[in-house]
Amino acid sequence: MLLRAEALTKAFGPVKVLIRADLQINEGDSIGLIGVNGAGKTTFFKILLGEEKCDTGELTVNTTRIGYLPQFAESIEGCTVRDILGRPYGHIENIKRRMRELDAIMASGSGDIDWNTVATEYSKLEAEVAKSNVNDEKTQISALEAVGLSADFMDRFMDTLSGGERTKVMLSRVVVQAEDCDLLFLDEPTNHLDIETVEWLEDFL
Repeated sequence: MLLRAEALTKAFGPVKVLIRADLQINEGDSIGLIGVNGAGKTTFFKILLGEEKCDTGELTVNTTRIGYLPQFAESIEGCTVRDILGRPYGHIENIKRRMRELDAIMASGSGDIDWNTVATEYSKLEAEVAKSNVNDEKTQISALEAVGLSADFMDRFMDTLSGGERTKVMLSRVVVQAEDCDLLFLDEPTNHLDIETVEWLEDFL
């Protein structure tokens, strides 16, 4: 079992968007979440991802290796496609955050530090990042080509791309993440996509 949500409830003021919602995700599952606009699908995702707190209920997540394609693109101002594909994600982002914490601990020079423990943890985290595809250009280009974009897009700025091209870039980032993740959450992944790319996505999933 990778994730279990039990009786999750969430309200924004008088509006209840989740009422005792249950979900279990096991390894190998492919699950579609269906509902009208405003039904609370994105809120449910954010709770499962730990980005939003539920009012009541219990959430158990047995992995940190999680990838996420948001419904709306992240901040892209001044970013190239290369920048987007190279951004840390999910558990890699958590690892880098922990590495920064360890950097600060070591920089403090406190006499209370167990240097062997800190150095061992830091080395393990470095190895995890090195194993990921986050900075592998060949993997990034292959992911772009998989969604119908070429390597020429790598140094193009995101704000010069069409809505469909931006969505494809974000999808290709998911492809880069996939091998490193136990769970992938895709929020409205077919927005702005042409039929050919939708068919590719269906096969990929």
